[in-house]
Amino acid sequence: MRLSVRWSVLIPMLIATGADAQDWREKEKLVGLGAYIRPAYVGADSMRTEAIPLLRVYGEHWFARTTQGQLEGGYRIGLTSTLTAGAQLSYEPGRRTKDSAFLIDRNVATIDPGAAVGVHLEWDEKFGPSPVNGLLRWRQNIDTDQGAKADARFTVGILGTEHHRVGLFAQLTWASEKASQTYFGVTAAESTATGLPVYSAGAGLRNTVLGVLGAYDISRHWVALWSAEWHRLLGDASDSPYTQDRNNYYYTIGVTYRF
Repeated sequence: MRLSVRWSVLIPMLIATGADAQDWREKEKLVGLGAYIRPAYVGADSMRTEAIPLLRVYGEHWFARTTQGQLEGGYRIGLTSTLTAGAQLSYEPGRRTKDSAFLIDRNVATIDPGAAVGVHLEWDEKFGPSPVNGLLRWRQNIDTDQGAKADARFTVGILGTEHHRVGLFAQLTWASEKASQTYFGVTAAESTATGLPVYSAGAGLRNTVLGVLGAYDISRHWVALWSAEWHRLLGDASDSPYTQDRNNYYYTIGVTYRF
């Protein structure tokens, strides 16, 4: 079978550069639904499956996407042919007690999902035929008691055939003291309710992520997307009484409509 590299029509997670990137964003919009296999909560040793949206929609400035590790949308402006700045509103998952027998048995309170506001800086370039994408993102939870996080993410395309595209990505996430304590800390009151030891979680690197993602063109308008990720908890998050497993795995598979 003849393989032809077609990076100018690469999947949403792997982006061309310069004018080609702008043309691609205007022409390639993906909306769909996927199955998300995830830990019951960050640091859990059990898994759950749920339906999630799959999005990558760019207008001249407005955007919505799930292809950079977050469900987020906002406004972007080009600073140069390869550098973009933007502001976004993102979904922040919580921790549902009912998802985990460990949490149920210890009467751990649910952390409701919420939203965060933030800013990002994104860089798109090509090394030979391969597209690369770098992202720096800061996000502050609207509930300020839940703190802020920052991400550094890098993606590179490694395969582009007539129908199938594959990329690799890595990410580091930093959490403020409030964000760490909300999710991984145990206050005296929580210790009394759960029987877990009191634990203070401070600011620092929360986790690292390595993953692979891809897309397959089913037809002109239908595209299957998939991804697999390994998350490793770091620092205070890894030693929390809530952390049953420092290594978590996430999988996504779904179908999108291209228009």
